[in-house]
Amino acid sequence: MNRTIIHYREDLDLQNILDYSQKKFGCCGAVSYNDWSMNKYFNCSDNPSQERCGVPYSCCLISKNEGVVNTMCGYGMQERDKEAAEKHIHTTGCLDKFIDWMRNNQFLLGAIALGFAVSQLIGIYLSCTLVNQIKLQSNCGAGFYY
Repeated sequence: MNRTIIHYREDLDLQNILDYSQKKFGCCGAVSYNDWSMNKYFNCSDNPSQERCGVPYSCCLISKNEGVVNTMCGYGMQERDKEAAEKHIHTTGCLDKFIDWMRNNQFLLGAIALGFAVSQLIGIYLSCTLVNQIKLQSNCGAGFYY
């Protein structure tokens, strides 16, 4: 996830996946919102970027009543302490949120894994049946020469 944050602005697909994940899980960064300092655009160093010391808009708390998303709501959030930032953005990292989601959906994940395993076993059974049928057909015609 840290590599994803580092290359956030360089790959649009990567950016969309990370934005979707942060919106879906209500999180920001890998461990905390300060992880965005690893990205050269969001870093707090002598960076001329407008996004300096900020986080992407997908970290922002969005009200259900808002029709338009404020894409600048994450600007300067890394300069604030956690209590001040919590009023505007999600401060919890996505790894913790994802682990919590996995714990809450263990039965669903187990059922999906079992479904994949059963489909593989059926494929193995059908392959073995096909091999046996081919061997049976080749053995029956072995004594005939044309």
